[in-house]
Amino acid sequence: MNLFNADNMFFRGLGKLVDGVWLSLLFLFSCIPIITIGCALTSLYYAVHKSLRHDRGYVGQEYRLAFRSNFKQATPIWIGILLAAGLLFVDIKLLANTGGGTGYDYSGLTLAFKFMILALAVWSLYLFPYMARFEDSRKDSMRNTAYMLILHCPSTLLLFLNLAIFALIVAAFFPFPVFILVPAFYTLVQNRILEKVFYKRMSEEQRKKEKERYY
Repeated sequence: MNLFNADNMFFRGLGKLVDGVWLSLLFLFSCIPIITIGCALTSLYYAVHKSLRHDRGYVGQEYRLAFRSNFKQATPIWIGILLAAGLLFVDIKLLANTGGGTGYDYSGLTLAFKFMILALAVWSLYLFPYMARFEDSRKDSMRNTAYMLILHCPSTLLLFLNLAIFALIVAAFFPFPVFILVPAFYTLVQNRILEKVFYKRMSEEQRKKEKERYY
């Protein structure tokens, strides 16, 4: 093996690492306005799938193209999720502050609200990647991913476990800047889990196009 050959394993791995850092930084910068987080998640998944995993195009260019094309589609859904989670969080706080004074036990209702927030978070793990891969309407995207969340329980558990592991990595290494690596490489693992689910949803024509495009 020629050590200085740009196609050898070392340089390919180094290139992937650099691309991952660049994608993570683009993602984090895109999340600053908060309302664009949904579009940023969609764009990150698209760029990771196409460029980081399948070596098609340039990561920065693919991310920017996906961001522009998905902004109108993903942003309203993200704002809705954000508002719903915010209202549930406020309700939890209100119940915690008023429960003792009224004499009622609101622990069951509080637990239900916490479960709803968790369900929204896990649903998002399907929703924004799905929007990156399929050109469905918002309604269809939301409905289809809700079905996936329930019907593919092992994949749902793996997605949640993946999120928890990377969250623990960030917490363990804080304040070291691991955040410049985590978004892209978390999404790379997420991609390997989700693509098996997405493949089952594809028609034969879509599967053929996928093989022609990436393999």
